Amino acid sequence: MLLFAAAVVIGSQACRPCHSAIVNSYAQTPMARSSGPIESISLTPANVTAAGQRYQVSKNQLSFKEAGAEIIVPMSFFIGSGAAGRSFLFARDRYLFELPVAWYARKNRWDASPGYESEPGVKLNRAIEPTCLFYHSSQVRPIFGTQNRYAEKPFLEGGVCCERCHGPGSQHASALFQEGNLPASQAAVDEALSLDPRLVPALTLKAKLAMAGKRFDIARTVLEQTLAIEPTAAYPQFLYGLQFYLSNDLQPALTQFRKARELNRSDARSPVPGTHPGKSRPAELKR
Repeated sequence: MLLFAAAVVIGSQACRPCHSAIVNSYAQTPMARSSGPIESISLTPANVTAAGQRYQVSKNQLSFKEAGAEIIVPMSFFIGSGAAGRSFLFARDRYLFELPVAWYARKNRWDASPGYESEPGVKLNRAIEPTCLFYHSSQVRPIFGTQNRYAEKPFLEGGVCCERCHGPGSQHASALFQEGNLPASQAAVDEALSLDPRLVPALTLKAKLAMAGKRFDIARTVLEQTLAIEPTAAYPQFLYGLQFYLSNDLQPALTQFRKARELNRSDARSPVPGTHPGKSRPAELKR
């Protein structure tokens, strides 16, 4: 079926309507809690000495003194469930770097991050590459052509999501639809969108379900919302043309198909100028 030809990841929340007990249980495991935004965990203020340098952890920030001036670096994300330990990342202009201190749960103390133990001075230039995020988070969104730059949200779901092992949730939602269970299929997508209403894969699937149910007005609205979020996304652009075609509105359909073709040719993931080499300290940290 053409509408469901492309499988998309829509997030673990989509599993909840049918598998709530499993989703709730899995959410408590270390694998599901292996990354996330710093605001999702609680950090106790601490004074830290690591590799001969003094730091202070407070209010989701890491501070230290250098040449008599106080440097404050906001913590943006964490990596690690906390069972063994946690590393911390900071973002600068959407480039991600590892902070030089980490929490070691088994030692019950802060110390230098792995590899920083013998570093002289404070280093803030260790790039976080996509392979690292892939092993600890889900739906990673790197900017192609850079070492460590990402979309505004570097990953759409913290931890290793259900779909990593069970496959794209859109396939399950599509199977429910093809079995004639449209309400269950729609409920899965709506649950995913309740977590993030700007989740483009889930919006795309919502539009496809609306089109399958011949609700082209709903599909059009959802796709317009999707393209407002990601105007260079070729597949939603194609679907936007398809909903016109299926409702026998051929001229706008052809126009949108041409736009989708051009987006596909130019590749929406083209390299971004200003690739960050990860070899110098990010500028303009708060003093």
